[in-house]
Amino acid sequence: MRVISGEKRGTKLLALEGEDTRPTTDRVKESLFNIIQWDIPSKKVLDLFAGSGGLGLEALSRGAIYACFNDRNPSAVNIINSNVDKLGYADKCKVCCTDYLKLLDGTSKYDIIFLDPPYVLDYIDKSLEAISKNKVLNSDGLIVCETLKDKKINTSNFLVRKEVCYGITKLMFLEVRSDE
Repeated sequence: MRVISGEKRGTKLLALEGEDTRPTTDRVKESLFNIIQWDIPSKKVLDLFAGSGGLGLEALSRGAIYACFNDRNPSAVNIINSNVDKLGYADKCKVCCTDYLKLLDGTSKYDIIFLDPPYVLDYIDKSLEAISKNKVLNSDGLIVCETLKDKKINTSNFLVRKEVCYGITKLMFLEVRSDE
């Protein structure tokens, strides 16, 4: 796993050993960031189920000004901190080890939110509900959901900008409804 593009292009990232996390493949990550590349500069990013931090770190490398990383696994948080230090982004980051819903309480607002939870858990719908209810996403913001391609997601509070599949993986790009 590596940073695909931007100022830290090609830098290898550490990943958690074992099957506790499922890092986004380089192919899917590259496609994801090709789709949103013009949305990233000068934005605040939340990598909610961060694993190794690959999505948030890629965003920072491509010009995001701030990233908040969260994972409830302390070992994953150690990996994220190591990757943040390796890339020299400590002054642009906050790394948390807490329940994901605590970060969606409306205290902080973001321009881009990455939702890539474990596929077997039903965290995306709960996350989207909290994001909408607590207005965690800025009005011109974007949510990127990664899930299994057959998974149905309740997007009733959002507009689907784009949906693409890569093998078993589905990426959905969501925006705030203008009538919200």
